[in-house]
Amino acid sequence: MSGTYTSNKNLNKPEHGGDIGNWGTGALNNNSTIIDSSLGSVTSISLTGLTTYTLSTADCQNATIKFTGNLANQVVTVLMTTGVSGQFAFIDSTTALGASSTISLGWTASGVTSYVLTPGKTQIVNADGVARVWTRSASPSTGGVTSINIASWVTASPVLTAKQLENSVFYIYGTTASVGDNVLIYFPFPTYGLFTFICNWNYAPIVNIYPVTTGGGSGFGNLPNQSVSMVYCVSNAWSKAAAAVAF
Repeated sequence: MSGTYTSNKNLNKPEHGGDIGNWGTGALNNNSTIIDSSLGSVTSISLTGLTTYTLSTADCQNATIKFTGNLANQVVTVLMTTGVSGQFAFIDSTTALGASSTISLGWTASGVTSYVLTPGKTQIVNADGVARVWTRSASPSTGGVTSINIASWVTASPVLTAKQLENSVFYIYGTTASVGDNVLIYFPFPTYGLFTFICNWNYAPIVNIYPVTTGGGSGFGNLPNQSVSMVYCVSNAWSKAAAAVAF
């Protein structure tokens, strides 16, 4: 077909006077099919044996992209073509073969941000192809719990991962660590929301744990051990929402 094409869904824009007599079997019907798919169709992509997958034009013409197959014990990068934007629902239905089996959304050119999908969940994510930025469109889950074993801390300033930030409840536990007495848990800047911390570690060197943001700001104080604390953050300012309850 003659004419140009749109950048996000690859819709045909016929030239004036072009494709005479072919609109029904060409541009018009093709465009209608693409629009219908982008509003409700699901495409499945197997990532078995892959380390990188680039989303095709046809993939991006669907509302939902479902990943299947077996993931090796590593990060599998799924790339969006730079310049393509849109909001998509991603379903990670893969089988993880190791603790490092994850899917990370990136860009064909060096991107500003990536996004790590949470296994077994449907996530609505927005792609800004001009700025090359991935952002989550839906709010974090309020029903799930992120368990954090202090044995994973090799620094006194651990940074929460994208997976850990999927939930608003954090259970901190463990008996060993490689850090000293005061630990700062870093949230991304800016951070907004109400968070619950259940602290139940059994490692004497750790005395205090403080939630902070990577952009600095103010803190509300430490999270008492063997207690439940509710705190909230507005941008980079932390405040106590309720008194800690010991257990």
